[in-house]
Amino acid sequence: MATLAEFAVYALIGLFATNAIPHVVRGITGRRHMTPFGSDSSAALNVLWGSANAAVAGTLAWTFRDAAEEVYLGRRVRRRRGASHRTGVVLER
Repeated sequence: MATLAEFAVYALIGLFATNAIPHVVRGITGRRHMTPFGSDSSAALNVLWGSANAAVAGTLAWTFRDAAEEVYLGRRVRRRRGASHRTGVVLER
């Protein structure tokens, strides 16, 4: 079972990843959007800010990738194996 600290890390990963989306989308479409640097930041700054958020989320996810218990994940794979053989997809550890 995950600890409270692990749940907090998962929440931070979700927050940073979710925050990256509007900044990157507004930036690549050339629209201005607010950032911590100003209420009307340029498109390039939004892409940078969104990329920084995505990088933080990715770094946290990579750092805490072993937080999920292998026993739990193994049970889920074995449970789904019956259906996966019918579809031709094989899940292995």
